[in-house]
Amino acid sequence: MEIASQIYSSNKYFAKEKTIITKKMPTADELKAQGNKAFANKEFKKAAKIYRDAIKLDSTNPVLYSNRALCFIKEQDWDRALRDCKGGLSLSPNVSTKVKLIYRQGIAHKNLNDISHAIECFKQAVKIDPQNIAAIDELKAIQNTPNKKPNLQSDSIAIPIRDVDSLPEEFSTLLNAKTESPSELVAPNPTKRLDDEINELFGNKSSTSTSKPNPNLANSTSFSDRPTMQILSMLSTLPENQKIGAYKYITTLTPEYYNDVFGSTGIDSEFLVFFIEAAAYISSHKAINDWEITVYDLISTFSKLRKYQLSLSFCSKDHINELINNVSGLGDRRLLENYKSLLIN
Repeated sequence: MEIASQIYSSNKYFAKEKTIITKKMPTADELKAQGNKAFANKEFKKAAKIYRDAIKLDSTNPVLYSNRALCFIKEQDWDRALRDCKGGLSLSPNVSTKVKLIYRQGIAHKNLNDISHAIECFKQAVKIDPQNIAAIDELKAIQNTPNKKPNLQSDSIAIPIRDVDSLPEEFSTLLNAKTESPSELVAPNPTKRLDDEINELFGNKSSTSTSKPNPNLANSTSFSDRPTMQILSMLSTLPENQKIGAYKYITTLTPEYYNDVFGSTGIDSEFLVFFIEAAAYISSHKAINDWEITVYDLISTFSKLRKYQLSLSFCSKDHINELINNVSGLGDRRLLENYKSLLIN
C-alpha cells in the first residue's frame, strides 16, 4: 500500500511538471487583450509594455502600434508616440486604424510644438473621415495657435570673449579655404569600425549578390541600431545592390533622430545628396506608405538645419525634378508648393 502511494505521488508530480512545461505562451492577440485591460484600468505604462511584447510576436500589426502610441500620449511621451504612429502607418493599416494613427500623430506633433505638421495630420484625418469630430475640434483649436518660438535664453550658448593680436589659426584656415564644389565632394575614408557597422546595417559591401535589408531595423527603437553621422555621410559609397535597402531605411528614421545627429554640426552634404536620391527613388516606386508625408517631414527638418542651402546646391537637379514631378502627380497643390519651397532656390 505504501509503495502504491509513492507511485501515485510520483505520477502526480510528473503530471504537474508536464503541465508546467507544456503551458502555452500567450499569443499576440491575447497580449493585446491584456494590454487593453491594463489601459482600461489607466495603467498606461503597464499597457505599453504588454503591447511591446505583443509587437515582438507580431511586428506587422498596425493596431498594436496605434494602441501603444495612445499609451505614450497618455504618458505625455510625445517622441515615442510619434515614432509608433509612423511605424503603424508604414504597415498598410485599414482605414479606421489609419485615421487613428494620423490623428494621434497630429496630437504628438501639436505637443512637440510642430503646429504646421499637426494641422496637416488633422486635415488628413478629416479628409479620410469627414465625421471625425475629434480631429475637427483639434483643427478649430489649433489653427489660430502660432508656432511656439524657441526659448532663446535656454537655447543660447555662452561664448567667451578675449582680446587677441591676430586671428586664431583655425579662423585663418577658414578664411583662406577655397569654396567647395560638387565635383570636390569626396566621401571620408572608412575605418574598419565604420565598415563593420555599415555591413551590419546593409550587408557585406563586397557582396555581389542581392542583399535584403534586415526587416527588424525599420521598427527598431534602439539608438544603438541606428547609423552614426559618419555612416550616414558614407551611404553614397554603397554598391547598387545595397542602395535600395538604404533608401527605405533612412526614411524610417525620425526627424528627432536627425536633429540629434546634425543639430550641432549642420546637415552633411554627402548625406543630403544621398537622401534626395533616395527620395526620388522612393517617390517613383512608392516604396513606403505615405511617402509624400514622410519625405516632406524629413526634408522640412533638414531645411531648418545649418548648411542646408549649401548642401542642397550639391544635390542632383534630376533627382529633385523627379521628386517634384512625382509630388505633382498626386494632385495636392498645397503639398506641391511646400515641396517646391524647400527644394527650389
